[in-house]
Amino acid sequence: MGNLALFAGGYNNSGYSNVVDIYDAETGTWSTAVLSEARARPAATTVGSFAMFAGGDFGPIGWLDGLDAEANFESFRTLVDIFDADTGIWSTTNLSQPDVSAAVTVGTKAMFAAEGSDVVDVFDAQTGLWSTATLSQPRSSTIAATAVGDKALFAGPLDNGSVVVDVYDLQADLWSTDIIPGAKTLDPLALAVGEKAMFHQGADVYIYDDSLGTWSTKTLPPVKEQLAGTWLENRALFGGGCTPLPDYHLLDLDGDGFIGGGELDIIRSFWGQHVAPGDKLHGDITGDGFVGGDDLDILKSIWGSRIEYFDTVDVYDDLTGLWSTAAISQARHSLAGATVGGVALFAGGRGEDGYSDVVDLYSLPGDAQQVVPEPCTVVLLAVGAFVMLGLLRH
Repeated sequence: MGNLALFAGGYNNSGYSNVVDIYDAETGTWSTAVLSEARARPAATTVGSFAMFAGGDFGPIGWLDGLDAEANFESFRTLVDIFDADTGIWSTTNLSQPDVSAAVTVGTKAMFAAEGSDVVDVFDAQTGLWSTATLSQPRSSTIAATAVGDKALFAGPLDNGSVVVDVYDLQADLWSTDIIPGAKTLDPLALAVGEKAMFHQGADVYIYDDSLGTWSTKTLPPVKEQLAGTWLENRALFGGGCTPLPDYHLLDLDGDGFIGGGELDIIRSFWGQHVAPGDKLHGDITGDGFVGGDDLDILKSIWGSRIEYFDTVDVYDDLTGLWSTAAISQARHSLAGATVGGVALFAGGRGEDGYSDVVDLYSLPGDAQQVVPEPCTVVLLAVGAFVMLGLLRH
């Protein structure tokens, strides 16, 4: 089971996707499965033989057949799709809270944290039981999580402008807190290599050395967001991404890399309609579930902005402490990264030509490319390996 990688959900040209593309690193073959509901940006992790996809962004897909849209939206926000690699069987359950934004595994425990909440849902693969834990404080926006050694780290900003890290020590079964020096907010990207946990924001990587208990910062210009991260042997890799827009995320609704008339046409076509809250694909920029004048005001405020896409991969070598660069084949954002079978994968995303179905496979010392069956923006996790998550937003 350690040779499987799953690419689940996301967006494509038809809207939200429920497709799971499965790569078998041992045979080099692809297969597909489906999520119970189409969605993007689920929080994903693996524990034991289970791959788990929790929450995510949900659109109109599944709000059909006379079902109550609001009730179903609340249900979908807590939904977890679970794949058992030992049996090949899919199942579903629900978390205790909505809006999960981070998932991480330490030992036999898969842990899920949500923005705006201090509750952590915990699944123990050894016992098959669910329980809850409590963070020190709710976070004001997205949480980033990773594990280093026997510790799970949950980092996220508070309203006072600091970034607090809640640390769960599996061996001691205790929680503690820390603060990332100089950080005011975080991207949802976190990964670990060796004894170092790494959190990305803008042009900075905040690095926690578990062996020393110290923090340091590496600046890697330019400022970018929506990039992917993974590890390969002793290396940490940060790939792709795009330039941020002032205070708003990825408002290039038509995928041409420019904020202008195409976005206006989309908003006009859905003017006055109720859609899934935050569904920018259909023009809800404000996230209030309604396409109207406030969305138009935001669009006008950044009219004429152009997104720059990046193909750069920043590589940190934990043995030497040195940084270097490589490149993926296409400049794109909202891609996903993970490692399986001794190969690092950067998959999907969106670039100047729209959604990408390319997977860049990188191994030491060479690299190659392969294409997934369906173009989509994906979340990727490696089953049976230490999981590096690409948490997607559009």
